[in-house]
Amino acid sequence: MYRLRSYAIAVAVALVAAGCGSGGGAGGVSLDQEWQLGNQLAAQVQQQVRLVNDPVALSYVRSVGERIHAVTPLANRPFNFYIVDDPEVTHVS
Repeated sequence: MYRLRSYAIAVAVALVAAGCGSGGGAGGVSLDQEWQLGNQLAAQVQQQVRLVNDPVALSYVRSVGERIHAVTPLANRPFNFYIVDDPEVTHVS
């Protein structure tokens, strides 16, 4: 079984993404533009790391992530949750 730390990483990645949704600001980037950039970054990360495909582990991470996501200001936006299979990863910022 994968370490709980891996689950926390996946949820943390999603929450960092949620916190990035500024809806525009000093940089003049709209929320839609920011979302598009985030999707591009996520696609790049998925190509560069090994992801866990364990349905039980993914179900757990998704259920935790979706409960947290539901109470964020971006609950109306779609989120995907993944588990990175790397024992060296401790956080993503």
